[in-house]
Amino acid sequence: MSNCICFLPLLSLFVVLTVHFSSVCSKGEEKELPTRPRGVSPQLAPLYQTRSQFECLDGKKSIPFEQVNDDYCDCADGSDEPGTSACKNGHFYCANFGFRPQTLPSSRVNDFICDCCDGSDEWDSGTECPNVCDSLGAKAREDAKQQAEVQTAGYAKRKELAKEGGKMLAEKKSEVEKKQKELDELAELKKGTEEAKKAAEELEKEAKDREEKEWEEAKKERTEAEAKQMFDKMEKDGDGKISSDELKRFATVGSAAGAAGERGDELLKDIFKKKSDGETAETGDAKQQQIEESLDFAAFLDKFEMVKEFVDEIASAAEKQDAEIPAGTEEGDKTDDQSGEEGQKETEKYEQKTRELIERADQARKEYDEVADKVSDLERLIRESSSYLDVEFGPDSAWAPLKGQCAELTTTQYVYKLCLFDRTVQKDRNGHSEISLGHWGKWAGPENGNKFEAQRYEHGQTCWNGPERSTLVQFECGEQFELVETSEPSKCEYHFLAKSPTACANPEELKGEHAEL
Repeated sequence: MSNCICFLPLLSLFVVLTVHFSSVCSKGEEKELPTRPRGVSPQLAPLYQTRSQFECLDGKKSIPFEQVNDDYCDCADGSDEPGTSACKNGHFYCANFGFRPQTLPSSRVNDFICDCCDGSDEWDSGTECPNVCDSLGAKAREDAKQQAEVQTAGYAKRKELAKEGGKMLAEKKSEVEKKQKELDELAELKKGTEEAKKAAEELEKEAKDREEKEWEEAKKERTEAEAKQMFDKMEKDGDGKISSDELKRFATVGSAAGAAGERGDELLKDIFKKKSDGETAETGDAKQQQIEESLDFAAFLDKFEMVKEFVDEIASAAEKQDAEIPAGTEEGDKTDDQSGEEGQKETEKYEQKTRELIERADQARKEYDEVADKVSDLERLIRESSSYLDVEFGPDSAWAPLKGQCAELTTTQYVYKLCLFDRTVQKDRNGHSEISLGHWGKWAGPENGNKFEAQRYEHGQTCWNGPERSTLVQFECGEQFELVETSEPSKCEYHFLAKSPTACANPEELKGEHAEL
């Protein structure tokens, strides 16, 4: 029965103690009956009735009854010496009237240490052991009474939490069903707006592609015209070609001779490089490249971008030398890739009809995005509520209102925090950074018992040269949720002890259980 008492809630312990103390105190006449040798429990007393022979309790040997408690071990199981320390495997029974009976290893008998509250274990050692059973019994009854009061108050709080939890879960479930219905309706709307968006974007793309193609063609024509104008200004000898000297003269008119600089020289070489078959102006093997003596207009047009860069480089170099704009570059001769349309706003550069299609596509995108955002929000809310409903909150849902609630315990060096169904953390008292000791994992009570009496938090921050941190949280009955004790029994494995009304059992059910003990 003692093993049962250790694992049953404290209210039942109070009931058992009260019944036991009342019983033993009303039977004072049972103290050390003559027929019961010293150290024998009442349950074993019938086996020690005075007779000529004593049979060892293991049934392997019989000895004269006079040899019981003669301070010599005759029985292999030590049963002939319940009141002495002769047998290393013997047991001594303390009656401890007024408190709890106790069974000791016989090695503690007459060892000069008071183990029994009634002092009966030191009957022959000369050690004076005061009988403190009455005071211990009174204190135990008072403690049990207080714990019973906590159990009763805690269970009342648990019933309130269970009622609140049931309501919360019902609301969450209803909320999920409602939002799922909204989501189904929005899914159809999203599909419609997506199709409308795609159709509008196709028309928008066709119109923009058409105009942009026209712009490219117009830009090409402008580039050719610009190149022709510059080519004609450079070509002075009437042979229809431009030599490197003619290009340099054009670029350096009015500026210091040879002002091209290193970059200008490189550009000039690139402009007059001869291309092999299949080679563009920008590629080619340097060893195989040869220098053209001159460029006709087709070759000039092909390398017009480099020509313009060369002219600009000469002008820039000249400005650095004499702070003068090259005389060869007249107003209007300077190159400018940007057309008038390219300097305008994105939509303003298009024709009115195309702008209308762009506006329609923008509106379709806006309508689709609004619906898509609503769908995303609903999906997130449904996930959160469904995740809440997936958690086990006990048989009566009493744990549900406590989800996310946190409790802290400050120790000499650290502050520990437990947030139910979320995480456990540790932080230095003088610091702000937190170390994760684990995230909510599962219920961790005994497999054959109440699994809701413990929780495990897993996958915390990895220890240096060690495993991930984890926490086992044990719960006991209390009138409020609080963290009362922390420890680290092994590296990176933490144990928390917490109190909570959700750990309190029904007092009436406990009384029924103990009536059977």
